[in-house]
Amino acid sequence: MTTQDNAMTADGYAICKHCEVLFLPTWRQRKRLRSKVNAGKRACCSPACGSAVNAASKRKPKVLYGPCPTCGERFESRYSGKKFCSLKCYHGSGQFKAHSRAAIRKATEASVRRAAERRKEKPTQKVAEKLGRTLYKCLECGVEWLGKRSNKRKFCSLDHYRAYMAKRFDRWIASPQKIALPQAYDEFLLQDELPCLVDGCDWVGQLLSNHMNFAHGVPADEFKRAAGFNLKTGVVGREVHLKMCERPHILLAFRDPQSRYNQERGHRAPLKHYCSLEGREHGAKGRILCEATVDPPSRICRSCGVEFKQSSPYGLTKYCSMRCRSHFYMRDKDARSTGECGICGTSFEMSLSQRKSSEKGNAVFCSLPCRQTHNGRFRRKSKVHAP
Repeated sequence: MTTQDNAMTADGYAICKHCEVLFLPTWRQRKRLRSKVNAGKRACCSPACGSAVNAASKRKPKVLYGPCPTCGERFESRYSGKKFCSLKCYHGSGQFKAHSRAAIRKATEASVRRAAERRKEKPTQKVAEKLGRTLYKCLECGVEWLGKRSNKRKFCSLDHYRAYMAKRFDRWIASPQKIALPQAYDEFLLQDELPCLVDGCDWVGQLLSNHMNFAHGVPADEFKRAAGFNLKTGVVGREVHLKMCERPHILLAFRDPQSRYNQERGHRAPLKHYCSLEGREHGAKGRILCEATVDPPSRICRSCGVEFKQSSPYGLTKYCSMRCRSHFYMRDKDARSTGECGICGTSFEMSLSQRKSSEKGNAVFCSLPCRQTHNGRFRRKSKVHAP
């Protein structure tokens, strides 16, 4: 693969240098990316991402705090009083384990208390059983409400979800002051007044998205991508967020970039494969909470047949050790036999899965192009015989 292929994909999309999202470059950007002088370089999807890249290259060294109790290194932080440099270090510390044990103890006591309340047959529980609903309780404020059984909500509002996560994680983790990349998103959005993320701007207020649009000329969607927020997150203060949550839910028209009406007016094509830093942070927090409360499942090794436990509750581990996996692969290699390709007729060495498929009477192929050719013929035949 050449440097030109690294800068642009086969369908004409380019990878942003800052947020790594796929976007349609302009004619000037395509010309610059295809030139040999700019081999290996990337373009930016918006002026906000370009400003973030330029600011990162010219940023002065920040004040160091620490050292971190887990790794012993010093770190940058927007706020003082932080103890750990990252979420990984906080996860491996004894403080998080003590918090987890306390949370598990509280959850156990709450489950026992809920079981005692069910035995007393409270009126709300009777109403829930009569309506076919479930009685939920917020983990932050303790408010109870009736909801669908398939919902399984743990918090009564998004504000209380952020407050619960900020108390357990963001209070102890460092948040380095970097333009467009505020770590600890829950703690950042829980502030009464949000600071501007542009270096040199001392603005503080409630509506950060409006300030970025009117003062710096950065639209809301471009600012959220450059800063790592979810595209549906309202970057506003806590007071404004609570007032907006109290409004009635009204269906509003949305702008579809794929419609012909918006394409004629210069709206860009939709982006692909955007994964926000806020979503990654929430996913990491959810996995840590699951690892602290859920035991890993037990599996049976495919090589030796011994029962073992996975290192984490996620994924599907097939072997108890690397040695068993190597032995299984060697047996797979010894069990291979020779077969004939169903497209070109070439004789080749089949794998264990191909040998099992051939014994069932299915066609096997020597390479990926031959298999794609067979799949294309099958699709064309299915379209011809379709009613």
